[in-house]
Amino acid sequence: MSNDCLDTREGPLGITEEENYGGHSKADLRHNMRYCIMLDAIWSTGWADFQLALQPLLVYLGASNTVIGLITGATIAGLIGLFISPWITRRYPIKKWYLFAVNIPYLAPLGISGAAIVASRHLGLSNDWLVMFILVMMLAHQFFAGFVALPHQEYIAACIPMSHRGRFSGISASAGSLAAIGSAAIGGWILTHYARPMSFGYLFLMTWVICQGGYVFALMAREKPTPVEKSPRPWSKVMLKAAWDDKPYLRVLVVYFLYLLVLMNIFGFVNVYGFRELRMAANTAAVIAIIGNVVRVCLSGYVGVLTDRFSPKRVVPYLAVLSCVALLPVIFIRNVYGVYISAGISSMFVIAFFASMNALLYGLPKPENRPGHYTIQIIIGYIAGFIGPFALGRLCDVLPYRSVFVIVAVFSVFLFVVGKQLLSTLSDDASAYS
Repeated sequence: MSNDCLDTREGPLGITEEENYGGHSKADLRHNMRYCIMLDAIWSTGWADFQLALQPLLVYLGASNTVIGLITGATIAGLIGLFISPWITRRYPIKKWYLFAVNIPYLAPLGISGAAIVASRHLGLSNDWLVMFILVMMLAHQFFAGFVALPHQEYIAACIPMSHRGRFSGISASAGSLAAIGSAAIGGWILTHYARPMSFGYLFLMTWVICQGGYVFALMAREKPTPVEKSPRPWSKVMLKAAWDDKPYLRVLVVYFLYLLVLMNIFGFVNVYGFRELRMAANTAAVIAIIGNVVRVCLSGYVGVLTDRFSPKRVVPYLAVLSCVALLPVIFIRNVYGVYISAGISSMFVIAFFASMNALLYGLPKPENRPGHYTIQIIIGYIAGFIGPFALGRLCDVLPYRSVFVIVAVFSVFLFVVGKQLLSTLSDDASAYS
């Protein structure tokens, strides 16, 4: 990691280095960037194997688009944990130990699913049984995700100041994608050389091992304690009023919800379209993953720095246009190359979306309001993560895939206008954020 990635412009005369870095020393900032990047990068590496396996597995097992949407949208099970989480995290000024502990049951269902898939033929398990078992395990996985999401977000906000969150997202995505290229290549080899569905199970197990190991690095950052004594009581009138009165944050939440609901979820069905309608082989999932990761490696660092330089609020609206462009290849090119080109462009959309949106969502709340604000934001994200895949999956069962892609492409132009209008009043100055 070069020093340029961590340097910032000097502030006005009289502002100390401590203030320049949001209360962190320069040494602490470098330390935190290093370990938080490793945490996110290793997670991305492991998660790439899961994404490599899930869609071709469900197509192989004969799941309908609606069922695929239900499994993808199992995030709804996390709402219980999200409701409870503010009471838990409010007890911990330092989040990393709780974050590490709760990830154990969060990731366990992936390992259990992998073991069941590997043993399915020996145990005589039918395809329908496996689909239902995977649905149950994904619900369990997302149930515990409700306890993980809030402390993870608070942890990153407490370790990385606003001035560096864009490049943090960009560098971690780039590093994770570089490692995921190798992981996807190994996954493609497994899908080619091992019988189905066992090969998919091996990828689930790889995801579990890699992701769980990565959370060791969560324990190593020098986390700035959250002023929990100032936090409003969870779900109290004070907490809800603090969120309601924060109009800039509410405007960002509206944009966040709409983008997640439609734009982020449609690209999963582009892959399903390839596997089902174009009859792409299961191991081509590795090609799709490698294309996406090459794009992330080449562009993530630049996207993060550009997001910090031009300000996230200016970047976000144009991402709707980019998502429209990402759908054009599968609309006009009716072969595997359309899917591959779409995968590359959609990867640009994903890295830019998280680099810019995370910077806004992490930076707008005051530190004492983070638990309440973040909980509401994550709940909204989980609802979008459930409704979006289910609705799009149902739509793909009723209409041809390409017709659905045209509808979403047109809708993305509308979202450009909405995003530009809602975010126009936000500040461009990083010092205006916490």
